[in-house]
Amino acid sequence: MKRCVGLWVLMAALAGCGDDAAEADLRGSVSRIYPLGFAHTRARRGASELAVQWVAADGQVPVQVVLRSPDTLGPGAWRLPEHGDVLGTRDDRELPALSGGEVQLSAFEPTPGGRVAGAVQVTLVGGYSLIGVFEAEVEDVAP
Repeated sequence: MKRCVGLWVLMAALAGCGDDAAEADLRGSVSRIYPLGFAHTRARRGASELAVQWVAADGQVPVQVVLRSPDTLGPGAWRLPEHGDVLGTRDDRELPALSGGEVQLSAFEPTPGGRVAGAVQVTLVGGYSLIGVFEAEVEDVAP
């Protein structure tokens, strides 16, 4: 339990304080085997999922957090893999598979142009960690 609290404290520090904290971040031990560099974040909402993506300058998506059933989501903690998954591809390499973790939504307005913000802390197969902070405007994606 102490480890989880420590990780949430770290993520809060990465996110900053107050509404002025629009910074995004992505780090963890997985960076030793998989490149995590990104240029911006975006949030795409489909009929059955919300995908928060860290997007590289070349358009690749090294990491995306997918949450199922966006109509039932709201601010709070969402356990993975029960409520979603973490995926990614970079230079024909796959991010290691999700082992477990949690997404903390601090803000979620599910309509186009709404705001989604929060943090993710996961463990990947192989014992790797991934911690991310995000904020983005919600885009609707055609089915």
